[in-house]
Amino acid sequence: MLITGAAGSVGAGLSLQLAATKGVRLGLLDHFDHGLLRLADDIAEAAPAAKAELLLCNVREADAMTRAMGAFSPDVVIHAAALKHVHLGEAHPGESLLTNLVGVRNALAAAHAAGAGEFILISTDKAASPHCVMGAAKRLAELHLRGFLRERGANMRLASVRFGNVLGSQGSVAPLFADQIERGGPITLTHPKMQRFFSHHGRGGVADPSRRRS
Repeated sequence: MLITGAAGSVGAGLSLQLAATKGVRLGLLDHFDHGLLRLADDIAEAAPAAKAELLLCNVREADAMTRAMGAFSPDVVIHAAALKHVHLGEAHPGESLLTNLVGVRNALAAAHAAGAGEFILISTDKAASPHCVMGAAKRLAELHLRGFLRERGANMRLASVRFGNVLGSQGSVAPLFADQIERGGPITLTHPKMQRFFSHHGRGGVADPSRRRS
């Protein structure tokens, strides 16, 4: 199994859980070198018998992705690499599109070329009726998976799953709320009737399926 964005909070949580599964060989792909090294240390501590290979690569670079995927030859690819901050995406739409759309295209094409049997895109709830660049890019990425399957007739199982707010993940609003409460408030809300739903993350595991309302 190969995980892109493995050094990110969601990718790392998935990697740590999969590392504890017997018989799984992991490819951990990211362009953040320090994050990859930290993840390798965490896996070595949590699952000493795990087989994991670090792949320093940027999903924006199509040729590099093709080489990395071809060398590792994964059966399953979980694409978690993404730029997740809405406000930065609005300020730098080109950067958001390069990672969240072009990066998906590159990863999917590379996985197909390497003979992977399954490709899973970690998307976002903001892809539903998107009102921001990040959400729109993710929605286009979901549609790209559908178009790829129709045009290529790819012998791959393609799927996307939309994540909401993951507690403990990079960019989660929960630490902001906690800081504002600690300073005596107020808490910043985008709308008086706003509801947020969270799934638990934690460095040692992936999102808990139980959802919490805030």
